[in-house]
Amino acid sequence: MGHRYRGVCENAMISLLAQLGIIEAEIAKTDDQLSSLNQPRELSASLEDLQRFFCEKALELRADVDIARQALAKHIEKLVLTPKETPEGPVLRFQAT
Repeated sequence: MGHRYRGVCENAMISLLAQLGIIEAEIAKTDDQLSSLNQPRELSASLEDLQRFFCEKALELRADVDIARQALAKHIEKLVLTPKETPEGPVLRFQAT
């Protein structure tokens, strides 16, 4: 009777080891996926592209002052606007912290 229990235990151990192998493979795959997501990405945008983007977003926000205030408040603690004369006309110079 002892042989029979040993055989059952050995079969159970083999099954558990096979399942462990599958789980370890899934963990390795997940680690690889996470690793690739955590790699720095190269972003390239010219200063003109950034300026165009921010101008477009500013025009969108101009339509709703409350939304604009909320959006700025999420990213800027303090905003100082200083009037300045330029050859093109008056502008506001801003400094944000």
